[in-house]
Amino acid sequence: MKQATIEALELAYLQLRRLCEDLYSASEIALDNDDFDDAVFLQSQADKLFEEAINLEYIISEQEAQ
Repeated sequence: MKQATIEALELAYLQLRRLCEDLYSASEIALDNDDFDDAVFLQSQADKLFEEAINLEYIISEQEAQ
């Protein structure tokens, strides 16, 4: 895989992690405000993005090992 592709994947990984942090924070705020439906929804979306970030991290590490 070309270095530019790996760098794009690394950037996407970092952005996904930031999005996850934002969604988890928003979920906590919703929970503090007793907005349980919103809190659960935000957390589930963050969980999905976190899984994608983990997958990207794995792909990046595999490519860097080659």
